[in-house]
Amino acid sequence: MKIIAFCVLNPEYIDPAIIAINSFCKFNPALRLRVCVESGTNTSRLRAAVGHYRTEFRETEFPELLEHDSMGDSLSGLFYRPAALPSFAQRIRGLEELREEGADIIVNLDLDTLTCGNITPALRRASSDAVLGVSERKNRSRWQKALGLPDDAASMPDYYNTGFAIYGADALGPDLLSRYRKFLRENPGAKCPEQDFLNRIAIGHIALLPPAYNLMFTDPDYCNVAPRIIHFIGSAKPWGDLHLPPPSGYYVRKYRAEARKLESYLSPSFLRAIDRNVSLLFD
Repeated sequence: MKIIAFCVLNPEYIDPAIIAINSFCKFNPALRLRVCVESGTNTSRLRAAVGHYRTEFRETEFPELLEHDSMGDSLSGLFYRPAALPSFAQRIRGLEELREEGADIIVNLDLDTLTCGNITPALRRASSDAVLGVSERKNRSRWQKALGLPDDAASMPDYYNTGFAIYGADALGPDLLSRYRKFLRENPGAKCPEQDFLNRIAIGHIALLPPAYNLMFTDPDYCNVAPRIIHFIGSAKPWGDLHLPPPSGYYVRKYRAEARKLESYLSPSFLRAIDRNVSLLFD
């Protein structure tokens, strides 16, 4: 089987990308990783940090879809910025392109992550007609209830988080971007547009992975799991300005330890922000 990993890089995410990509490749050196980057982005620091791994940079214009103009409602700002919509569309187009290039299995990774182990056991479960991911069903039902929104658990009981997922080419099917555009037209108020789309098209093909492969602070066993990939979801980023939930402390400290190994490639302001958050959590 032809297996390839890929990620989508926004220009403002160079520093997190250095940590996410370096840690993922360090534990999974045999995998080839394609980085889809918006044209004109200065990736020199990132290339210097990860160029010794099997990385491939693909510069492209992220899709500016007409459907984006109709997206959003009064609650959407809690979940995404309108400026992020082209990068969501690029994730879909990137999956489509890799499938068309003959990939059987596509590993997709978000860049607000820290990899702490290899993903080989998960890849052994991969097949062309399955999508593997970690459940976010309970968290999704929780915030839907808190916001007074209908709970879609009945229609998507195996809802997974796309921060780390393994896609089989047959499970994805053809014409992904055109199907995504149709989904946006029919669901302009979607709070997690590309994640909802990727879940809907995978109904009947989803196989859930243990939380360790995409460990989020919303998981009840957050502090009791040996993670393979830590995912700093939402606004709870190690470099962010917002308050981090106390359970994040141990993993934020791990993130800082990785950042210090790579400090010659990272911006001073990014390093200071991580140090500040560690101090707030532990001092």
